[in-house]
Amino acid sequence: MTYIVEAVDEALGLLMLVAEHPSLGVTELARRAGLTKARAFRLLTTLEHRGQIARESPAAAAPATISIPR
Repeated sequence: MTYIVEAVDEALGLLMLVAEHPSLGVTELARRAGLTKARAFRLLTTLEHRGQIARESPAAAAPATISIPR
């Protein structure tokens, strides 16, 4: 029996990807994490809300580059 919370595991996986590849957008992060784009977006939005990541460009038309605040 495992006691892993899937959503937490996915969010931490995305956080690690952002740390390793800060210039990737949501679509590529989702692909590399094996998630749907919608799921990745929701998890990334939650991480942003909690101050764990920040968007480089808040404009909707710009690619969603994400970074970890220092």
